Amino acid sequence: MTGAEPLWADPAGGAAVICEPAPSAQTLALLAATEWGSGATRYRIPGIAEKLARLRDPAFFVHREDGTDIAVMVLDRCRKRIAGEWVPGFHFVMAATRPDRQGEGIAGRLAELVRAACEAELPGAGFGFAYVEAGTAFSLRISDRIGHALEAEFPLVLFSRLHPRPDPAVRPLAPGEAAEVTARLEALYAGHELTDFPLSLRPQDYLVALRDGRIAAGLQAEVLRWSVTAMPGAAGWLLLRALPRVPVLRRALDLSDLPVLRFGNILAEPGREADVLAVAGTALARAGAKVGLILMDRRSPVLGRLLRHGRRGLLSRAMAGSAVLRLDVAGMAPGQIRRLEAGPLHASAADVF
Repeated sequence: MTGAEPLWADPAGGAAVICEPAPSAQTLALLAATEWGSGATRYRIPGIAEKLARLRDPAFFVHREDGTDIAVMVLDRCRKRIAGEWVPGFHFVMAATRPDRQGEGIAGRLAELVRAACEAELPGAGFGFAYVEAGTAFSLRISDRIGHALEAEFPLVLFSRLHPRPDPAVRPLAPGEAAEVTARLEALYAGHELTDFPLSLRPQDYLVALRDGRIAAGLQAEVLRWSVTAMPGAAGWLLLRALPRVPVLRRALDLSDLPVLRFGNILAEPGREADVLAVAGTALARAGAKVGLILMDRRSPVLGRLLRHGRRGLLSRAMAGSAVLRLDVAGMAPGQIRRLEAGPLHASAADVF
């Protein structure tokens, strides 16, 4: 997919679309300057290079004119289980266009070229997917140009503690416990499609709660960094406008450089929801963070139990939003497609979001 030959070149010269295995300095600058978000909640991503370093097998599609990056689409190759079989796929991670060049159709043409390149690389059955921020017109338009056959809603569920405290029963996953946790995750999410626990579980990032000498709950925590620029409602106004004027509160919760823990591979067996929150609070305390993010299909019974348990904190009400997982498939058997349609679908801890 990557190579010296452009995927497209303007016959008049000067403009071309190329695919690169690593981001250029210009690509990083373009992504760092982009404002992301869902609806009224908007943010930028400090430390974009560190975020991109987590990609599994990336490709950077760039529309470049006379040496200047105008637009970029970031892709990540992956493998996930569908109806019990491992299937190769592509995660469309993010796309950005310089503000002064938006509305010219550049991003749409780039999306079509990316889709054609993915189809050419697939050996047989495969899929492509994107987490599209609901209410964000640009993301929705780009997703429509890429194409999608299935959709699933993923609420952005926040867990916040202004003063998180570690639970003494929570500790890091021991090296010999990864197989047990993987097996229990596969059993817990047996009805979900797009799982990849053997590939996405990172023992070095995983915390567990012990009860009576046994692992009761666990989760994987990845540090994201957001610089929040807009939030909805009165609570949003208070947090963004009033809070920074009070030094003590600003030190407690600085939304201009907000570390957010993305929780994945959540081991939340029935009746253990309180233990999951204990692990989440400990993860926040260890990372010096105030906010955690859970991303699950709204149809997931695991998410339903966590939502009913409640006690997710102030920001869980102030920062609302959701993402739509848009999935396109190629060469799949009817049974696989039916399983994907029925859901629920799984958001991998290895999917950079």
